[in-house]
Amino acid sequence: MLRQLVAALLSLLPSLAFGAANIEVKIDGMTCAGCVEAVTRKLEQVPNVDKASIKVVLKENTARLSVVSADEQTFKAIKKAVTSAGYKVVGEIKVN
Repeated sequence: MLRQLVAALLSLLPSLAFGAANIEVKIDGMTCAGCVEAVTRKLEQVPNVDKASIKVVLKENTARLSVVSADEQTFKAIKKAVTSAGYKVVGEIKVN
């Protein structure tokens, strides 16, 4: 019964599950608020991404993501989402 309760709570609060992390992704090509909105929407559709926020400062466009699982599959999905929005991930994805 305790296992079922824990499993139910974790399914309701995925950011508290083991493996949860905050990551940073540098993205090339965003020049306006519309760009930021388009990429944010794509990133928030990626499985395992809880929240995405993008800060555009002096051509250092950095997306900060809260993810359930910081694994290679999630990183590939993030890169694919950025590419499908018409932009490019620059460098490595950093786990904080």
